[in-house]
Amino acid sequence: MSNLVRKITVFLSSPGGLSEERDLVETVCKQLTHDLGNHLGFVLEVLRWETHTRPAAGLSAQDTINKQMGIDYDIYLGILGVRFGTETKKWGSGTEEEFELAYESWRKNSRPEIMFYFSESAPNLSHIDPSDLQKRQIFKKKLEERGVLHFSFPSRASFEHALRKHLTDTVKVILDSHSDSLPQQEYEGSSFNPLQNWTILLENDPAVQVENFLASGGENLRQATKKIESFVDRTGRATRSFSKTYKKMMNSSHQVNAPAMTKSLEEFLASMSNYSRFLISMIPDLDACLSKGLSDFSRGFVVAVEKIPDELHELLDLAAVIESSRQATEETKKSVDDLARTMEPKLDDPPAIRHQKSILYSLIQDFSDLLGRSISAMSNIIGEVSDFTESKV
Repeated sequence: MSNLVRKITVFLSSPGGLSEERDLVETVCKQLTHDLGNHLGFVLEVLRWETHTRPAAGLSAQDTINKQMGIDYDIYLGILGVRFGTETKKWGSGTEEEFELAYESWRKNSRPEIMFYFSESAPNLSHIDPSDLQKRQIFKKKLEERGVLHFSFPSRASFEHALRKHLTDTVKVILDSHSDSLPQQEYEGSSFNPLQNWTILLENDPAVQVENFLASGGENLRQATKKIESFVDRTGRATRSFSKTYKKMMNSSHQVNAPAMTKSLEEFLASMSNYSRFLISMIPDLDACLSKGLSDFSRGFVVAVEKIPDELHELLDLAAVIESSRQATEETKKSVDDLARTMEPKLDDPPAIRHQKSILYSLIQDFSDLLGRSISAMSNIIGEVSDFTESKV
């Protein structure tokens, strides 16, 4: 199937060091086009210097980008992390210069829509330049003085969910205010695939679409739960191993049995190293499951609100699944935080043990941070479902 839809362009502006966030913007735009494009009549195109410029000479690299990209786009989407960017001939960074061009166009023509985001995720301290932080604060204050409402995000999941909602609302504003001025193109539905009829049903039946997101998100959270259960089991075994080998080591030291003590120490360090390798493998896998599950739930929420706002049972089912997962994740985080306290390195630890404890402690902190970000993202979705359903009653 195909029909005419309006093309809405999104200009993506940011300094270096934000490739993950930039790719996420592209992903969310593609997902929104797939989930809501045919329903609302739009397709989103992301304009990035990486894909929409070519090698050329100019007064500066930024000047060349400005000329090739122009300002004929519908949405300016800016992102700043801890880096402010490279200074240009006119402004403190390329991102600031791109914002100024967009803001001046908006001031004169009420276009483009301006969306600005600040990453508040904890950075590597060695990557922070104090002057960048100062420039960032000055820039943020400038936005506020000009009446530009911005949004801060602490994690990928919170950015993804907020961005999906914000872009949906902004697209509807653009379609309502100047739809006739937007270029048209054909919206291409499903190409042939082994599940063609199923895919077409998904595109045309919102209840099935939401149900599919709920099932997919639930499956990913169940996989996450299994990984958490694996962590609990492995942690119990590791703790017993630590305790056993530590006691053997202490007994050997009291008996002044150097060979036995050396063997016990090697066993103790090996058990800690094995546990560290388990965490190094498990944490990214768990992050992927949680991120995919929360992304599916976020998509399901937006589709339900936009396509079937009166069928509240779909949203309530979604909230119930997330709430169950949040409670389990909160319990796990408590255990992880307790474990972190026992693994915190001490000055009187032998050097080899302190080294291994430092590795374990950093990994357990990473695990706790991941769980904390996930709990926060789950809470945000649950809160928004609650607010929406209450508004409909």
